[in-house]
Amino acid sequence: MNRLVITIGRQFGSGGREIGRKLAERFGIDYLDKELLTLAAEKSGISEEILARADEKPASPFSFAARYPTALAAGFVAPINLHSAMTDDHLFSVQAAAIREEAEKRNCIIVGRCSDYIIGRKEYCVNVFVHAPLPWRVRRVAANYEITPEEAEKQIRRIDKKRAAYYNFYTGKRWGDMDGYDLSVDVSTIGIDKTVQIIADYAAVKVPDFRIEPRPEEEA
Repeated sequence: MNRLVITIGRQFGSGGREIGRKLAERFGIDYLDKELLTLAAEKSGISEEILARADEKPASPFSFAARYPTALAAGFVAPINLHSAMTDDHLFSVQAAAIREEAEKRNCIIVGRCSDYIIGRKEYCVNVFVHAPLPWRVRRVAANYEITPEEAEKQIRRIDKKRAAYYNFYTGKRWGDMDGYDLSVDVSTIGIDKTVQIIADYAAVKVPDFRIEPRPEEEA
C-alpha cells in the first residue's frame, strides 16, 4: 500500500507550516492547510469565507458537539440548525469530511484542524505535534511578522488558546497530549530542518512500504 499521510498539530510560532511544506517537498506529496477550506467549500457548496470564520475556532457551549462529544470528529454530520445551516458544528463536520476524504485518496501533509483525531491511528498515518518554549516562539514570531516581542507574545497566547479550545471541544481530548500523536518534537532544540529530518525518518520506519513516485508532470 503506497500511502502516506502526516498530520501536524502545532503551537503558534513553532514552525508547523514551514515544517509541513518541507515534508511535502521531501516526500513529493501534497500540502493541505488553508487549501482544506477551498476543498470543503467545493464539496459542500458553502462559501470559503463562511468556512474560514469557523476555522479552528470552538463553537458555542450549547452546540450539538457540546451535547454529543466527539460525534462530529468521528464522522457524524451535524444536523442543520432550523435557523441557519451555517452553525459551527455543521461547518466543522463539513471540514472533517473533507479531511477524511483527502486522507483516503491521496498522500498528503495536513496541518491542524483536529486532523490527527479525525483520521485516527492508521498504519499509513503519522501524527505529529510540534512545539517550542514561549520565549523561542516570541522571538520567531516577532522577527517573522516584524512586530514587538510584547505583541508577539499576545498573539501567540491568543492563537494557542483558540487552537486548544477548538481541539479540546471537538475531540474530547487535550490539545498537545501525547495520546493523540506518534511523535512530539521541541523544535527549539534542533531547529526546523532537523525536525523535518526526524519526522521523515520516523515516517520511513512506520510506513516502510511508501515509495516516492514521480508526479505525472514530472514524468518524461
